[in-house]
This record gives sequence, structure tokens and C-alpha cells, in this order.
Amino acid sequence: MTRNNQHRVDPAVKRAARLQLLARVARMVAVVVVTAGAAQGVVWLNGTLSVSEWNVTAPESIRHEIESRLQAMDQRDFLSTRPELLRQRWLEQIPDMEEVQISRVLPHRLQVTAIARTPEALWQDEQDRVHLLDSHGYAYRLLARGESPDLPLLRVREEQLPAAHRLLAVLSRDSAERLAALSEIHAGGNHWKLYFARGAAWLLPQKQEEKYITAVAAQLAQPRWRTGQWSVDARIQSRWFIRPAGHEGVI
Repeated sequence: MTRNNQHRVDPAVKRAARLQLLARVARMVAVVVVTAGAAQGVVWLNGTLSVSEWNVTAPESIRHEIESRLQAMDQRDFLSTRPELLRQRWLEQIPDMEEVQISRVLPHRLQVTAIARTPEALWQDEQDRVHLLDSHGYAYRLLARGESPDLPLLRVREEQLPAAHRLLAVLSRDSAERLAALSEIHAGGNHWKLYFARGAAWLLPQKQEEKYITAVAAQLAQPRWRTGQWSVDARIQSRWFIRPAGHEGVI
């Protein structure tokens, strides 16, 4: 009679393996329970810290826009009203707003401080659409129906906008009263034409135009020219042509 040799596992080893397996399962269960509890806590906290009040400090032109967007939000929970998220969204969606700072005042309040863009000129593009141009030279939106701001009109190509904006800056620095009287700026083939009130106009070369604006403003500030309205053609460096506005004669 042959007896098969069988390897018997030590009961102590079996017991240790079972305990190890049970410990592993217990750890997994504990992780699941903790994770579920944390998730429920996050959901509870997210809802508990929902925004129900806000204080908006901003010019009227954009304050209403901000408040309307807050009121129209489907969810105003903690995650949906994160300050940086709202800031990025509003800067994209509210073109008249230049900057906004948002902070949370726990538990339910938002503090919003916004700055509106300052329109400095109008820009007529090559499709004859009119845009508002801000103080940084950025065309930030189309002119709305019914809007009629008293601003100079720039009839230039898009790539000429930075140079045209620099002309405005030089006028503001050297001849603020001329800037106030400025009606339009046109870009010709190789010159600028600035139209002012009461028929005055300046023709300036497109190279070194900032230098020429300063020089023409200084020339017309002299006693001989100070009280009149003049059209100036400064396209020829060696000779300028100055005549009374609205007349053909050259002085």
C-alpha cells in the first residue's frame, strides 16, 4: 500500500495569511469610508458657503453688468464663485471693464471692486464699423446703437492704430486744447491729416510724426498765430505752408 505524501500548511501560517487579508480588506474599507465621508463633507461645505450677498464698487456703466451676472447665475456655491474664476470670466464677457478685484467674505459675501475702461477715441475700421478705443489704444468693442460719444474719430487701418494712438498721446501732452478740438485723424498714403474744430487741419509726414506734432503746436502757440485758426501742411521738411482755415491762400 502506497501512501501519497501531502504537504500540510501549518495552521499558524494559515491564520496569519487570513489575518493579513482581513487587515488589507479593512484598510480598503476604511479608505472608501473616509473618501466618501470627505466627499460628502466637501459637497456640504460647498453648498454651505454659497454666495447670497455681494457688494460691488464700480462705475454705474459696469456695476449693473456685474450685479446682473451674479443674479443670473444658476449656481452660486463656493466652487462656482471662486474669485479668480469669476475675474477671468468677467474680463472676457464685459468689454467695458478694464480690471476687477474679487474677494470672499465668509460665509456668504463677495466683495467686488471694478474699474471701467476710459474711451479715448473712435476707430472706423476698413469695414466701416466703429469701435471704442480705450486709453491704452485697445479697440475693445463696437459702438452700440444710439451711442454718440464726443470723441475724435480715427480713420486708419488696424496696423496704424498704435501710431494714431501715439498722436493722441502727444497732442494730450503738448497741446491739450488742440486735442479737445480734434475731430478726426485720417491716414493717407504717406501722411497724417488731423482735422480740428472750425476748419483747422494739419498735414504731417508719417515718419517722425510725434516730433512734427510738437513742432507745429509750438509754432501755432507763438503770438502771430495764437488767436487764429490755421491749416498747416508740414509734409515738406524745409518749408511749411500755413493758411487761414477754410481759405486757399498760403502764408
